[in-house]
Amino acid sequence: MPNSQLILNQSIIDDEWTLVNLPSANEEVKKQAGKVVLFKLTGESLPTEHQINETIIPETGKIILPLSVYLKNHDALQRRVENKEIALWLATHETLDALIAQEKDINKFPLIAIFVERFQDGRIF
Repeated sequence: MPNSQLILNQSIIDDEWTLVNLPSANEEVKKQAGKVVLFKLTGESLPTEHQINETIIPETGKIILPLSVYLKNHDALQRRVENKEIALWLATHETLDALIAQEKDINKFPLIAIFVERFQDGRIF
């Protein structure tokens, strides 16, 4: 049973999409800096390789995957992409460059979402 609804073409419909989250990371906090700054300072990227590998991808249904998980499982997910069952979410520090390098047409995804970890003052918009 869907737990949410959305408005599509001026009608309220059940939301068929399931958001796939990354598993939590056991990492020590090294700096009070944003993810982009952390990467530029240390070369570390988030999510971690462990988080990407440990993400559970549902075998059926329409799912919204983290970009990094999709890129790692690209070949195995192609049938579902063709069936419009895969959508993507990007964290605010991620760019579309990796996706564009992998895909000829990003319009084949029915949905591309932006994941905002903390909404504070609206600067993201």
